[in-house]
Amino acid sequence: MDHIKKFNNYTVEDFSKFHDESFSKSSPSTKKTMKGSLKRIEKIWDKPLEKLELIYLMDADDTYNYLKASKYSNNTQLQTFTNILKILKLVDAPLAHYNKFLRKLNLEGKRREEEENQSLTDKLKIYPPYSDIKNLVENHIDTMLNDLSNINFYEIKMLIVLSIFTLSVPMRTSNYIKMKIKYFTPDELDDSNYFIDDENDIYTFIYNHESIIVTNTKLKKLIKIWLHEFNTSSYFLINNDLSTNPMNTKDINMSLSMSSKNLLGINLSAGDLRSIYMKYLMTLDPNFKQKIILSNIMGYQNISKLEKHI
Repeated sequence: MDHIKKFNNYTVEDFSKFHDESFSKSSPSTKKTMKGSLKRIEKIWDKPLEKLELIYLMDADDTYNYLKASKYSNNTQLQTFTNILKILKLVDAPLAHYNKFLRKLNLEGKRREEEENQSLTDKLKIYPPYSDIKNLVENHIDTMLNDLSNINFYEIKMLIVLSIFTLSVPMRTSNYIKMKIKYFTPDELDDSNYFIDDENDIYTFIYNHESIIVTNTKLKKLIKIWLHEFNTSSYFLINNDLSTNPMNTKDINMSLSMSSKNLLGINLSAGDLRSIYMKYLMTLDPNFKQKIILSNIMGYQNISKLEKHI
């Protein structure tokens, strides 16, 4: 490993630049993720990268134990460890040494998957049925719309957030971030998130080139009131009636947690509601082709994630 000592003094910027040049065709998000991992290594070891003498590349078990003892989530730990493998490639570490880290990653990844599967199984046993949630939210919309004069911005905002996760296909939280309101579908879609309100009152969520048309009539009524009487901004989700900026991930998660607790009696996250919805979908017994379509819409690479909700 002596030949990698020339990288001892590499800073975050040095490694980040080296990575971007070596993987020039990588997406901007991939490059950003690598830089984030490098900064995270500094925080975990509590030293600048150039002062660590590449200690995080020396022993797979020690490195993973450091990550595991940190404040970061399991997914973030695995993501950081994955990028450490990438660094080993960049510095041309011996194949035998690289393989030790790879085996560790595969072992911890499998263990994490087993834990997530068991956690999902346990949660699905106690989650309320999708049909119950749907009925409660729809009834609350009816109650609210029958007495609009006494409804304030905060109340309808909370209901909007809960409703889009329960009365429409619940997307990942990131798909609602910076969602721009448009009154026509752009000819060329980019990676932005859009809410389309066309001249025929057809509402459509667009994200990652996927389209979800709002079909629930009660949700459509709620959205119409939201856009025409409460939200005057150019973004679909905002925090207050004077805001011109969109909600961020924290805002959406907090609103969802509070609104689900108030209306359903249980704190539910976006992930929880997606799991409840997927369990409901699987009770409809979709065929293989339908499962592929559903997996794409839900943002999964294959149908295995969907089938875990049976």
